[in-house]
Formats: sequence, C-alpha cells, structure tokens
Amino acid sequence: MKTLRKEQLIPYLKGDVKVLLQQHVERGQFDHPYIVVGITLPSDTVSLLSPNWTVKAFRIQDIRPILRPMSDLKKEINHEGEQFVPYNRLCDQTFFELHGPATQWPYHVIEQLIHWNFDVFNLIPEGLAVDINKTVQLEPIVST
Repeated sequence: MKTLRKEQLIPYLKGDVKVLLQQHVERGQFDHPYIVVGITLPSDTVSLLSPNWTVKAFRIQDIRPILRPMSDLKKEINHEGEQFVPYNRLCDQTFFELHGPATQWPYHVIEQLIHWNFDVFNLIPEGLAVDINKTVQLEPIVST
C-alpha cells in the first residue's frame, strides 16, 4: 500500500491546502477539513488546525490533502475568493499555449498549479489525496 510522503505534501504548504484524516475519508466523511500548520522533521508528523481551532499532531501517512484534479484545469474555479479558469490565466502569464504533459511545463507554471492546489504529483488516483470536487466546500478556517 502506498503512503503519502512529506516530499509530496511540503510543496503545498505555501498555500492554504486543507487535509482530511484518512479515517474520515474511509468513512466518506468529507466535511471536517483541517489546515496544515507545520511538519515536524524527522518524525514525519503534521500539526493540523482543526475546525474547532485546536492544534493536533498526526502522522503524514494518516492524512489526505484535498486537491484539484488536473482535469479541472480548463474549468472555472474559486481560489481565495476569485473565480477564474486556471488554464486561461496560465496562458496569459506565459504568453503561449500549454501543450503536452504537465511534467514538460515550465517550473513557474508547476509552482502556480501547486499554489492553486492542483494535483501535480498524481496523488488522487493513487488514493493519497482527495478530489476537492468530492468534498463539502467550506470557507477557509485561516486566510493567508
């Protein structure tokens, strides 16, 4: 069984990525997201801010980040209160059409996708992340 590694989670910490506990995912409970507030190395534990404002520590392998599938790239999304189509915004910023697999796109494009919480590491199909479209959309607990 594959497990989430810190290398797969750390890039998302610059943004406002929310996570669910694996036990909630297994029960189909998608309405209690936590905010990651820190990672303790080398113990691989994550400090999470819960919906009731308490901070708790969990093992990285026991959480699942809530991410956007790459298939949402050409759909309108709401990020930090702004509605836009990510693909159009990226093309405007890079001044050219993005073709081919995302692994061949410029680094700054990948960074932007991570900021928007896109699943650039293909974690959703591997069961290591949760598709944002399957969760209850809640307002962020903490604004960044």
